[in-house]
Amino acid sequence: HPKYLSTVAIDLATADFERVLKEFEALEPVVVVGLVEREGDFLYNSAVAIRRGKLLRRYRKVHLLRGEEIAFEPGTEAMVFDVDSARIGINICCDLNFHESVERCAKAGAKVLVCPCSNMMPGAWAEEWKPA
Repeated sequence: HPKYLSTVAIDLATADFERVLKEFEALEPVVVVGLVEREGDFLYNSAVAIRRGKLLRRYRKVHLLRGEEIAFEPGTEAMVFDVDSARIGINICCDLNFHESVERCAKAGAKVLVCPCSNMMPGAWAEEWKPA
């Protein structure tokens, strides 16, 4: 799995990601997009919040599924960002199964929680990655 993931991973500090951001310049709403992020030799299951072509926040999934642990590093950073007067928290998929993830957002003042979830992987992989 890691070999495939490295072919779709994107480094947020590259011109490739700048081109992605440019695609969102004319879009007014904040968009939260899930992606495979690369930083150095590490991969992360990440979500990014984008507004008008600017990166507002990157969140790396903290609670990895058993199958994800072979490919991704867990995140550790804060998971909240501000949009106008609203404080927004981000979790990814399985993070919601851990009360501390939601509580961390609430303690940081989040009033809204965004949680991108996707299972777009091939069915055979999904069977391998789901919790036992």
